[in-house]
Amino acid sequence: MKRIHKRILGLCGLALVVAVTIFAAFLPTPETQAISTSVTDTIVVRVIGTKPNIYFTSPGNDYDFLDPNQSFTYNYEHIKEAEFILEYIDEEGHVHTYPLGTRTIPEAEQDQGTGTLNINFEDYGNNYGDYNVKIIGTGVDGDAYENVIAITYWPITGTVEEIEDTGDADVSLDYLANNDEITEIIINVYDENHNLIDVLSPIKVRVPSRKAVIPFSDTNLPKGNYIITITGIGNDGQPLHEPYPMNYYYEPIEVPSTDVPDTGSFFATTNISENDYLITGLLVFGIVGICGIFFIAKDKHKR
Repeated sequence: MKRIHKRILGLCGLALVVAVTIFAAFLPTPETQAISTSVTDTIVVRVIGTKPNIYFTSPGNDYDFLDPNQSFTYNYEHIKEAEFILEYIDEEGHVHTYPLGTRTIPEAEQDQGTGTLNINFEDYGNNYGDYNVKIIGTGVDGDAYENVIAITYWPITGTVEEIEDTGDADVSLDYLANNDEITEIIINVYDENHNLIDVLSPIKVRVPSRKAVIPFSDTNLPKGNYIITITGIGNDGQPLHEPYPMNYYYEPIEVPSTDVPDTGSFFATTNISENDYLITGLLVFGIVGICGIFFIAKDKHKR
């Protein structure tokens, strides 16, 4: 009878090992991340036209900037002279023109070339707002060729990201550390029809802080598109410029009830990999096998 019990226990052990091994084999394989490095050579091909041309290459149109010192690069083809003009458009729409000088291009370089225009906006009133940077080239044929880019000089800008757990808006503020004009920053929230959301506005941020969280989750606002504006306030308590706008899409986050028991998989929260299960299964299989051989040999000895 004891011999039968031992054989039954041995078979049960083998069955258990087989079951564990099969279970481990069907576990999802953990994702692996491989870091690959590659070197890519960037080749810029410039096609030279047969007609005169002059144009800015950087920055692009509708460029926003904070630093009054800015550089603008341009290309030209078959141009013998380049004239530069800065235009400031004030809040009333009046255009103030500032000549920036003229460059005469040597004949040997007139077929094609590249140049840089440096502007310090402090030299032209240091006014925040909208500007045009204009370049006028005189071609070798005597005709004029013009290119203009629109840019905006801001005291403060920002970015906004969603906080995944709550849906709240995480606002990062960007302004120059040495800008002594900014004393306070006001953040307002509007719906897509430009109606002020009173429950979230205004949010005041004191310099030198550069972070703010807009608690959408504390409200009953519906999902949709919202406009977040940032306004820098000067020493006189007045806005330094029109508000800087940012678009934000809000969608309420459904928080699961804590009263529901956790019925998730036990192994889903462990750090045990498939290889660990396989090695453990093989070890158990080996131990059970050795024990089985031992009992069989002992049983034969008794006979």
